[in-house]
Amino acid sequence: MVTHYDEQSELNDAIWIRTKKNIALGQKVSIELDGGIETSYPAQASAKNIDIIKTEQPETSRLTQQEVIIRTLDHFNTIGLPFVKSIHYSEAKNVWTVVMLDGQSDVVEDMEFTIEG
Repeated sequence: MVTHYDEQSELNDAIWIRTKKNIALGQKVSIELDGGIETSYPAQASAKNIDIIKTEQPETSRLTQQEVIIRTLDHFNTIGLPFVKSIHYSEAKNVWTVVMLDGQSDVVEDMEFTIEG
């Protein structure tokens, strides 16, 4: 499952990707699709190519961005379709802040989670 949140257009996309590549929870990816997209929600498609986008780990943080996302999802384990709206690390406070929303909920409510870095 790949989700994408775009604050400028408030467009929330979710798509199940069929692939033989092993993708870990919380990784950032770029996907080239192979063929069309099945119009369900979430949509479904096959991947022609998937690139893992390396995210930086701040020098003062003991956690990677991926680890923070995993901990956030563990905390909000009732989210049906999680969208990461933003993830930010404050070096001055040594704190990560993640804002998420549930794409399957009728209630449009941000969920904020902070974790020491």
